[in-house]
Amino acid sequence: MVQNLSNSLLITVIGMGLVFAAILLLWGLMALIVLIPDGKDAEEEAPVESPALETASEEIERADQRELGLKQQAAAAAVAFALASEQENKKNGIRVAPLIPYVSAWQAFHRTHLIGK
Repeated sequence: MVQNLSNSLLITVIGMGLVFAAILLLWGLMALIVLIPDGKDAEEEAPVESPALETASEEIERADQRELGLKQQAAAAAVAFALASEQENKKNGIRVAPLIPYVSAWQAFHRTHLIGK
């Protein structure tokens, strides 16, 4: 019995040692990779301005503005539909229950406990 326990303890220590050794090895490799230069000079990193690049960036900005306008129109339409639907339901006497998120049993217990006070 004692021999089995000592064997299992030895296997556990060896396994944990291997795990920590692998972590340290990966840490060292990442530190080495960070030290390797990427080969770019400071001159190459400076952005190059060109008329074609400026035109492309202006087109992208206009496309973003159009997309933003479409999203705003969609949001406005959704709000208008929700308000019209709510008014129609009130007119017809239909009561729609609000969406209630999932409440765990623990939350329900504490909420009912607070109501009872």
